[in-house]
Amino acid sequence: MFSGLNGAQNDIDDRRHVYGPNTIPPKKPVSFLRLCWEAAQDTTLIILMISSLVSIILYLVTKFAIHEDDGDASDTEWIDSVAIMVCVIFVVVISAGNDYLKERQFRALQKKIASDHSFAVCRGGQIVQVLVSDIVVGDVCQVGISSLRLNVSSYISK
Repeated sequence: MFSGLNGAQNDIDDRRHVYGPNTIPPKKPVSFLRLCWEAAQDTTLIILMISSLVSIILYLVTKFAIHEDDGDASDTEWIDSVAIMVCVIFVVVISAGNDYLKERQFRALQKKIASDHSFAVCRGGQIVQVLVSDIVVGDVCQVGISSLRLNVSSYISK
């Protein structure tokens, strides 16, 4: 039977210092503006933005460059284009906000799992439960059925 590490705290600290902690450093969170940019890359939204801009440009050209003076024409041709642009901005902000909240919830869940998940290791001849982040090089880990997650489909022959 393996006795594992001697369990002395200075030995564990030395191993953690030499080999590093047993953690994966978290990725930098994505900013809200980056999420807005990614949400705006939807093909449908791009088509709506381009058509809205073209419509506004055509309105401005006919209004100010050509100097048409229709006495009975109403001056509300721009409202459709602006309404489409406002809706596109609304969709982008809501979509980015939703993604931002999902990412925050996912990070909180990862943090909770990392702080709650323990593993059985043999230290000083005793089986002790330690957090996964506290496992160091040289620990003898006890692997049980609940610790293994096998991909059964890869073992099934056709």
